[in-house]
Amino acid sequence: HPAFGWPFLNESCIIDFPAATVSVENTLDHTGRLALSPSSRWPQVLGREGKDVDISRIPPPSAQCHDLAVMQEFKEGWYAIRSGESGVGFALSWDVEVFPYVWFWQNYRGSPDYPWWGGEYVIALEPVTSRALSFGDAVKNGTALTMPGRKRIQTELTAWAFESKTPVTKITSAGLEF
Repeated sequence: HPAFGWPFLNESCIIDFPAATVSVENTLDHTGRLALSPSSRWPQVLGREGKDVDISRIPPPSAQCHDLAVMQEFKEGWYAIRSGESGVGFALSWDVEVFPYVWFWQNYRGSPDYPWWGGEYVIALEPVTSRALSFGDAVKNGTALTMPGRKRIQTELTAWAFESKTPVTKITSAGLEF
């Protein structure tokens, strides 16, 4: 679970991600700021209050919300998260054939009950094989990864630490492009 929290994560952080659709299919608890929606275009997602929310911008801890969005239909597998204050950043790239979805878990001091008790300020951006929170749900919605017997899947994820306040526009095997 590639996760990011204090002291790196703050309201100056911005997530760079290639063109994608975003869906919100699950309500994690009553503190969610995002409305259930089948799809929208990155980074705008319909909020519970009826206005678009730019999920590429990290809200402050005072937001007190807890959501899960799923990015899909992207042609390139990568993201970067960078601090607008310090310019310090982290980037990850992967094979979209193996990981065609990314879970974007957002806990901005929401989730007032067990196990977080409203005290966590953290996000996770996780490339995944299925658009579901459980294997059973992945089978039901047709996104469970399957493979023939006696076969294997080999893949790579590549991580970079970088320093730049300029948006990342692409990541290739040669590195980051700004």
